[in-house]
Amino acid sequence: MNLRQLEVFNAVMQAGSITGAAHMLNLSQPAVSKLLQRTEDQLRMPLFKRIGGRLRPTPEALALVPEVERVFSRLRAIRQLSSDLRRNVWGRISLAASVSLAATVVSPAIASFRKVQPDISFSVHTLPNQSIVTSVVEGEVEIGLVAAPFTHALTTFQEIGKAELVCVMPRDHALADAEVITPALLRGHPLIAGYGSHGLGVLLEKAFGSEGELLDVPMQVTNSTLACALVTRGAGLALTDPFTAMQYFPELAVRKFHPQIPLNPRVIYRVDRPLSQVALAFIEVLKKETTAIQGSVSEDAS
Repeated sequence: MNLRQLEVFNAVMQAGSITGAAHMLNLSQPAVSKLLQRTEDQLRMPLFKRIGGRLRPTPEALALVPEVERVFSRLRAIRQLSSDLRRNVWGRISLAASVSLAATVVSPAIASFRKVQPDISFSVHTLPNQSIVTSVVEGEVEIGLVAAPFTHALTTFQEIGKAELVCVMPRDHALADAEVITPALLRGHPLIAGYGSHGLGVLLEKAFGSEGELLDVPMQVTNSTLACALVTRGAGLALTDPFTAMQYFPELAVRKFHPQIPLNPRVIYRVDRPLSQVALAFIEVLKKETTAIQGSVSEDAS
């Protein structure tokens, strides 16, 4: 039995007549009769008998009903899923992000996204930046969120906002009165940074070298949350992205750093694997949340 034959059988069962089934399926009565007859011939058994002017299902037909209903139940589910996918109201998003971006950008974006599309599920991994790239390349996650110019031959990216490296310090620190922190001003102060963990180290070395200064980072960390926590303990000054300090360490002072080092947040994904519609929709929400946070960061750091 093909799907059309199942539709005819199901319609006759529901309507109790050829005429009613034809009306339900928007077919002619002869077409319904022909399809029903063909089905009975293929099965080599009658499915309906005319009794008292009405079609009555045979025991064999009644035995088929539960299985046919299961088929149409699954068919309805498939149609609903297809509709939901077209309207971006179903799906699963797997992503990896740094701890700072997961806490400051991803978490509000997920909360906002699920208010509109509650059927979307998420799988979020917090990883060091280089591990995020690896997870995307190896297909463990669909998208990755990083705040540094990471590149890989198998990935491409969309920038979702603008950000620059900042210097974070206690509010009563001697350098807190300066509007802009330079490598020369940092001479002699213990530094905390992600130096050595990813491409930020190269950028810092170039920035300090351009000012004739030697970069010395006695405390190397893999995420800005730890960097800011160390600053609150008086361990030193942190060179990091601005998001975490502004959002979770209001007791710290955040100052611009020059030469400027861009840390624009970006979504990375496999160049050979088009993003799902639901992932594309979520990226738009990430952009909005990043813009909102960026506004507060710019205001506080100025």
